[in-house]
Amino acid sequence: LVMDAVERVEVALRVDVGHRLGKKHPQAHEQPQYLDGKFTRDIDVRTGDTRYNEWIRKMRDSVQKAKDEFVKHHKARYGGNMPIWVVTELWEFGQLSKFFAGMHYNDQSYVAKRYGLAEGHQLASWLRAINFARNVSAHHGRLWNRNIADRPSFPVTQHHHLLHHVACDTHAQTRIYGVLCVLQKMLKVVSPGDPCPKDLKALCSTFPANKIATLQDAGFPADWNDKALWA
Repeated sequence: LVMDAVERVEVALRVDVGHRLGKKHPQAHEQPQYLDGKFTRDIDVRTGDTRYNEWIRKMRDSVQKAKDEFVKHHKARYGGNMPIWVVTELWEFGQLSKFFAGMHYNDQSYVAKRYGLAEGHQLASWLRAINFARNVSAHHGRLWNRNIADRPSFPVTQHHHLLHHVACDTHAQTRIYGVLCVLQKMLKVVSPGDPCPKDLKALCSTFPANKIATLQDAGFPADWNDKALWA
């Protein structure tokens, strides 16, 4: 269920990022001036290089290894210089998340507004948390009671009433329930009527009733399925 939700969000974000930066330059992802200086110039003491240089090397490596027909086409016709609205098709969610975090504040916020967020850094925190859950799921890991170290940021304004019940619940934010909440909030934008709420409720109804392992350990409030977010 997590992977299915992430895939829908991932496709939408590729379009959001490609459309926003593509207006500025077809290869904006390879032009540092269109990205945040902290991303492109600050040296990471762990690697001795900038986060952007590390990111661009991995991105170019992905392009070199790709066997897709559209990649072959761009290599044959344009020397492999793919515009950002094309190359995003090759980005893994982690690459997409890191790139978004390295975008200019105004560009981040432009995309974030689509999801009802006032500031881009809030959406960046959502993407980091989603990426963590995605990686655990991709390796068939355990999500129940898993600690989400880089937890998503939750606005507390009335505009975000769907998230009020989790905005002040630290336990929910640091467990998988918090990630599920931000995924569902984004799905309401990119995939209205998505079966995620129904499928999640059906899955949770099969959880064994015992005192040792509970849904509350995964951050689920006792009345979570009655919340408007999951309607």
